[in-house]
Formats: sequence, structure tokens, C-alpha cells
Amino acid sequence: MKRISPEHSSIANGRLSTGLLLGLALASGCGNGTPTGTVAEGQSSADEVQTAALTELAAPPALHPIDSGKPDSGIVLTAGEKKKVDPGDDEGVDVFATDDDEKDLKVAPGSPEALLREMARLKSAPVDVVKEPVPGKPGQFQERKLTEQQSVAEVSRRCHLIIDKAMQVIVATTKDASKETLFNNAVHYLCDARMSLALAGEKEQADLLSRDAVSLHRRKADSFAASEAGYKVVLLSQTLAEQQGKQDPNTVIACARQARLFAENFPSQTNRGAIALMTAGRLCEFFNQPAEGKICYELVESKYPKTPFADEVAGILRRIRLPGQTLTEFGGPTLDGGFFNLSDYRGRPLLIVFWSKDSGTFNQHLPQLLAMEKKYGQQGFSVVGINMDRDELGLEEYMGKNGIAWRQIFHSSPNQRGTRNPVAAHYGVTNVPTYWLIDGNARVLAAPLPIEQLESGIQYALKAR
Repeated sequence: MKRISPEHSSIANGRLSTGLLLGLALASGCGNGTPTGTVAEGQSSADEVQTAALTELAAPPALHPIDSGKPDSGIVLTAGEKKKVDPGDDEGVDVFATDDDEKDLKVAPGSPEALLREMARLKSAPVDVVKEPVPGKPGQFQERKLTEQQSVAEVSRRCHLIIDKAMQVIVATTKDASKETLFNNAVHYLCDARMSLALAGEKEQADLLSRDAVSLHRRKADSFAASEAGYKVVLLSQTLAEQQGKQDPNTVIACARQARLFAENFPSQTNRGAIALMTAGRLCEFFNQPAEGKICYELVESKYPKTPFADEVAGILRRIRLPGQTLTEFGGPTLDGGFFNLSDYRGRPLLIVFWSKDSGTFNQHLPQLLAMEKKYGQQGFSVVGINMDRDELGLEEYMGKNGIAWRQIFHSSPNQRGTRNPVAAHYGVTNVPTYWLIDGNARVLAAPLPIEQLESGIQYALKAR
């Protein structure tokens, strides 16, 4: 299936990361001050029920559930405790420049500011080229080109180093409200590194990211750090759903649950919340989880009623609610210069086909569609197309070559083609091919209709006349 307008977007050695269990470190009175981060976040104050829900859903089945009775594999940090870094952590190639950067920055080596600068370098330095000391020449470095496998391992190594340094900054700043910006930046780097490692196959990092999100939410529910960690869990669940949704429906369900959880716990995060819900809804539709998707869309409708997101989701919900209803808002100009009016087909079952000539799936289905039209056309069955291409000449050529004779709703104005086709836009259709089946009274029998049920659906519609 071709997605006309997708709205969602995505190192590894076997080393076990030292995890950060933030709960004990952050629960000891360190969240009383007003955050001074660079981003002003939500005004929610989650009650015990919300906190329990966060704990339960932070790592759903697709995100490697946490056994609460199992000791944490990471390091438990208490407020004010200095993390001891394994000297071996920094072994290997050096990605840093060799000039007096720390002097230029006028920050003390090992300070939170210096550690954050190191994290920025680790994040931004090229992963296929590294600097290493020149043997016998102290203070001199040379570049070395890495192989693809070495680059993968280097990215993983840097992520682990970032986690180590971020942990140190978090411990050093967690009780000092004046250093909330440093704390927030460290949380950002920590969560980003955990997500990268989790996507690379280090499953324990998904668990640790979820735990960090829970702990930060308990620390201060409306803080930047809490929303940042929570949203990274959402992004991780989305990526896993995109990658694994076809084989594992649980990843799609987990994505929807994470999006809903984020929207509930961070009500002022309008953009992030709505985008997360709409992305999850589309993934649910794409991977055949319509019930979960409908819940996500309806939450956008109820939580963000006066935003552009509500306008966008209105069409989608209009489509989702079609089955069993009478189709009334449907019609438009046709490719042959006429006008399609649904009332002209009264008494005839109708298959409505949203399609594009560039859709590989549609091209696979086309022989079956043509066969069904030929087989049942004499019995009163008809087909109408909602074409979502932009090139009129190319469309006419394609139809002639492939023997497509059914009428096509297609606008002469380029601004009303593609996903801007008024019918498709009105019903929020962005995936092609999509099939709807209506009976002779314009009652919607199926929307969408799976191609596997095409013939049985046509037979039912003909008998029900």
C-alpha cells in the first residue's frame, strides 16, 4: 500500500550500559524549585492514578516490559553522589580537538558545563573519521578512517559515553534549581542516547528510558525534563511500530498507548501530543488496528478542539464513522468532462476506489478489480475511481493502456489533485489504494473493504438490493 502523505518518520556492540535509575535520586526533595529550563512546559500535576498509569504503560509489551521484582541492572544514584566512571569507558579513539578548549570555555574540567560540551562533541563529530594520538608525539593527533563496522561500534561507544556523562551532570545539578537548564540538557542527551541504543538492539536501554521517564514525571510532572523523556519513549514506540508493525501488531498497539499516555500526562504539549496521536492513528490504520487508531483520533478531537489538528482529524473521523451510514457528501467533476452524482447510481451497488497509478499495490489489485467489474457489471455492479494523481495526460495514458473504463473523479485545477482531491480531503484519505463498498441505497457497507473480501462483498451487496 502506498502512503500518499505519511506524517511520521528513524549501533552496536554488546556492552551493557550502566543504567540510571532516577527515582531515588530525584525523589529526595529535589523537585521543589521552579524549573529554569529553556523551554516552558505543561501545567499538569498527575495524581496517583496517572502516575500508576505511567508506571504501567511506560514500557508496554512492544517496549520490553519491566519486571518490577527484578533488581535494576543499572547504577542507583542518590542525590549528591558522584558517579565513579570506569577508567575503561574512555578507552579507544578520541573524537575531541587538542587545543585548549576548556580554557577557551572558561569552565572547570569535569564540571557540568564541560561535560555537556563533551557530549555535544560526541554527538556532532563524524562517525566515520576519528582522531587518535600520534605515537611518540605527545599532544599531536591524526585522523583515521573507520570501516562501516567500526563506525557502528563507534556510534555505540559514544552513546554509552554520553549516558555516563549525562548521569554525572544530572547528579550534580538535580537539587540546584539554578542549574535546571543544565539538568534539562543532560536529560535530553541521556534520552537521545538511550533511544539510539534501543533502536540498535540494546533492549535494556528501552527499559531504562521508560524508567527514566517515570522517575522524571514523578519528580515534577510539568517539567521540560519529564516531557522530553516521555516524548522520547513515544518516538521510540513509533519507530518500532514502523519497523515491526507488520510482523508484530503489539508494537502498533504500544505506539497508540504511548501517544495517549503522553497526551494525558502533558496536556499543555499541544503540538507534540496531537502529532503523536495522529501519527499513532495513521500507523494503526496502516497496520490494521482500526479500533486503537479511532481512540487516538477521538482524543485529538476532544483535547484540541480549537486547533488545526482538530480540523485535520475531523475528516479522518468522518471516514472512520462511515460504515452503516448513508453516504451523502460525495461527487465531483470527472476526467471525461462530466460530473459524478451519486444519485445517478441509485439501486446499484458501487465500489469506490481511491487510487494512484504509481501505487504498486493498486497495480497488483487491478486485474482482480477489472475481473470483478466484468463479472458482476451486468448484474448492476459499478465502480467509480477517486484518482489521486496529478498528471492528467499520464493518467489518461495509463487508463487506456490498462483497460480502465470506469469513471474517475478528477479535478481540472492542479490545486485539487493528489491528496488535495476534495473528496479524499473531506474524508481524510491518505493511503492508496483504499476501497469502499456501498449498497444500492448509498449505505456504506465497508470502508475500507479489504481486497480479500471484494467478491464476497459484491455478492452481498447485490443480494441486498
